Amino acid sequence: MSSVKWIKLVSDMFDNRKIKQIRKMPDSDAIIVIWLQILCLAGHTNDNGLVYFSKDIPYTDEMLSTEFDRPVATIRLALSVLVKFGMIEIINDILMVTNWEKYQNQGRLESIRDYNREKKRESRQRQKLLLHDLSLTCQTRQATDIEVEVESKKKSKEKNKDVFEVYVNGDETLLAALRSYEKMRVSLNNKAFPDRAKEILCQKLDILKKEHNDLVECIDHSIKHHMLSVYPVEKGDDHAQAGSDHGNDIWDIPISLTL
Repeated sequence: MSSVKWIKLVSDMFDNRKIKQIRKMPDSDAIIVIWLQILCLAGHTNDNGLVYFSKDIPYTDEMLSTEFDRPVATIRLALSVLVKFGMIEIINDILMVTNWEKYQNQGRLESIRDYNREKKRESRQRQKLLLHDLSLTCQTRQATDIEVEVESKKKSKEKNKDVFEVYVNGDETLLAALRSYEKMRVSLNNKAFPDRAKEILCQKLDILKKEHNDLVECIDHSIKHHMLSVYPVEKGDDHAQAGSDHGNDIWDIPISLTL
C-alpha cells in the first residue's frame, strides 16, 4: 500500500473535548504526541486508518516503543487512554484510527492509491511489451495481450467479491455466521465493517481452524458475548475482548470502553 506525504488535522484540535480531558492527565503531552504519531503512521500505511508494520506483522507495544522512541509503559498508557476515548480500536492486534474516513480526504487518498497502482501496471505492461518485441511474433504478442486482458478481468471480478464469500468457499452455514458477526460489529461501533478488518478476522479463523476449533461455534460465541474478535470457545466469557490472545496484554480492554 502506497503511503501519503500528508494527513489532515483540524485547526481547533486542542478545543476537542477528548483532547482537553487528556491534557489534564499525567503524561498528557506524551499521550497527545503519540496520538499524532499514530495518525502519521496511518497515513504512511494508507489503508483506511489501519496501522501495521506490514500486512502480516501488526505493531506490538514494544515495536511502537522503538518506533516512537518512548518507554513501553508510556506506549501502553497512551494506547489504553486512546481506546478508552474511542480514538483508536484494536482489531486482532492491529491498530485502527476511529473515523479515519470522516476526517481525512478519503477521495484524495484513494486517488493516490489508484495513481500508484496505475503507474505500476503501466510499468509492468511496458516490460511485457519489450519482451514481446524481442522474442515473439506478432501473432504471439496478440495472443499474450488477450491473456493479459482475461487475467485482468479475472482479477477485477475477484476484487469485487465480498471477503466473506471468498473465504467460506460455498459454506453457507459459515457465511451466515460471519454475516451475523458483521451485523453485531456494525451495531456496536455504528459504522461499516471494512474489508481489511474482514481479512484480519479470516486470518484469525484460519488459526482457529488449524487448532481444530469449530469456526461457527467460535463465531456464535463471539456474537453472544459481543467480542471484538473470535476465540476458542473453551476460553469462556472471561476472555479479553480487545483483540489479543494474551490475558495480560494491555490491549485487552473491556468492550464498553470502545463504544
